Amino acid sequence: MERVRIGFLHQRDEVFLRVPPGCQAQLGDQTVLLAGELRVRPADVQSGTIQPALKVLECSDDALLQAALTALGAAGLRPALRDHAPGGQWGAVRAWPTRLLSLPLGPPVPADAGAHMLRELAQPADHAILERARLALGELAGRASQLGPPALWHLRVPVRYRWTVTPPVGGLALQLEGEADERLTRAPLRLTLPAAGLAKVADVRVGIGFHWDHTESLAYEDTLEVIQEPDGRLGVVNELPLERYLASVNSSEMTADSPPALLRAQTVAARSTLLATRGRHHAGEPFDICADDHCQCFRGSRTLRDTSLAAARDTAHLVLVNAGQICDARYSKSCGGIVEAYEHVWEDQAIPYLPSFRDTCRPDPDFHAPQTEAGWREWIQTAEAVWCNTEEFSLPAGLAFSDGFYRWTVGLDREEAASHIRRATGRVFERLLELVPLERGASGRLKFLRVVTEQGEFVLGKELAIRLALSPTCLYSALICFEWRGERLLIHGKGWGHGVGLCQLGATRMALEGREWREILVHYYPDTQLVSIVPEEIL
Repeated sequence: MERVRIGFLHQRDEVFLRVPPGCQAQLGDQTVLLAGELRVRPADVQSGTIQPALKVLECSDDALLQAALTALGAAGLRPALRDHAPGGQWGAVRAWPTRLLSLPLGPPVPADAGAHMLRELAQPADHAILERARLALGELAGRASQLGPPALWHLRVPVRYRWTVTPPVGGLALQLEGEADERLTRAPLRLTLPAAGLAKVADVRVGIGFHWDHTESLAYEDTLEVIQEPDGRLGVVNELPLERYLASVNSSEMTADSPPALLRAQTVAARSTLLATRGRHHAGEPFDICADDHCQCFRGSRTLRDTSLAAARDTAHLVLVNAGQICDARYSKSCGGIVEAYEHVWEDQAIPYLPSFRDTCRPDPDFHAPQTEAGWREWIQTAEAVWCNTEEFSLPAGLAFSDGFYRWTVGLDREEAASHIRRATGRVFERLLELVPLERGASGRLKFLRVVTEQGEFVLGKELAIRLALSPTCLYSALICFEWRGERLLIHGKGWGHGVGLCQLGATRMALEGREWREILVHYYPDTQLVSIVPEEIL
């Protein structure tokens, strides 16, 4: 894989690009030169249709998939099986191609304005369908953990999925600065930029759905495509060489003034994640990965510096590998002191290189994770000697925005908390009575939370659903405890993000204290090897 396609603009009624002189636009069979402000909008578009469904199983094992199809059919369900991620082979290592087994929810429906998003929360009827699937697949799910290839089950928490049944019909109308008339063409519109030329795009949304959600003006190089999404609205894709992309990612996820060892470790993790998951999180869409926190942060060419380019160059072609498989090397901003295991955040399957462990500066053989709610409450509100404790060290200037997230407190009025939960879940209730932790992961992050109201109670989970329901955007972390003071709710927490894999602030401190990038990777991704995929060579 030498080039990568990144979706960075979505759901636009109009797209404005400022393209440099020498930009080549492919209009049907013609190639024309464009320069200046370019406005693109849909022309005579009829939206397509999408099929909503519930994910059941992502798997690389055909025998298991067929057994699951048979079991679901015997239970009176009508599953669908689709290609999900293409995988790939690089010498002796590979990313397994995966297929997705899902349960359609009714007939196809017209694509709506949110059709491009995967919906993490499901309705009660979806839970009922998934309960039937859980019973039908119980025995198979028990065997799946013994498989070599990944078999990711979605049997505890419903996850919505959609695929495009019929694409939109119509075209694009282009208007160039200074021209009176529009030009009509079909999507996608492909724009090839001259060497060293940049296209500038205003109002690119960054941090979508999180507490730092905002828009920026960004610049992109190489090739852009304006695409039509299922509802006929517009998106934009940037295509460029893989290593050039990674040089932007390392300093978009962090900043270019971060320690070199951190940037190198971040680059290897990002390269591994891309190759391991390419297409999986946006199956059926015309790009490999998105540009925001949903996948990996990519801020175009603006973040490129000598330091970020050097980090990509010095780690070129290196990936993390476990048992011959390229690792899905997850990472988050701050683990809060204990790294979380994969299975407590996403599917109920342990990933060997993504376990839970205490992220300590100094070994502490006497430490034992709390076993009670009282113990977790005390631990969450206590500072410890862990790598990401920003109360003990100074961050580089460019990362100052990350300070204050090791320990934090958010205050909400009771009705304010109830309003957030109603919005996130669609539940109808009047007064919120209590929030009861039901189950925590190994790091203390809430996996399941009981919400008690005057109209009854229900359960939220896993961690992302909880974070979305307790904030107007997304709570910093699920490593939290609650304190009621009359009608005021205080949420005490640690960390920022899901906490799985590399802790970016912890890795920053390791780098500042002289730990080299290979040591950082070994620390956060145990039981892995560094492998060069071009040429095949274990380092």
